[in-house]
Amino acid sequence: MCNGVPLSVVVCPPRYMDRVADSWISSTHCTNAFEYAAALATIRYIEKHHVIEYLWSIGRRIINGINGLTREASVEAEAAGFPPTPDLVFRYNEPQTKGIDKKAFT
Repeated sequence: MCNGVPLSVVVCPPRYMDRVADSWISSTHCTNAFEYAAALATIRYIEKHHVIEYLWSIGRRIINGINGLTREASVEAEAAGFPPTPDLVFRYNEPQTKGIDKKAFT
């Protein structure tokens, strides 16, 4: 959230945040303005440069590319999941090949 600068945050639905005013939450980084400035600068950059949309777009291209390659190579695998952080899922069902991906990629 702040580009490598350490920051602690409390995030929850508004109905719980209303109760925070009645309690005390302490944090290592609570009194340091530098971390908040770094977070704000990072968030502004992400919004200004449409970083989230870009990550989703690139992720979709990666998923489509991997899936095209696995089809061409007749590999029983597919890229799946959220495009910014896709997973590679192997679909081997035969006992002799089941789990071979874990050995190859561990």
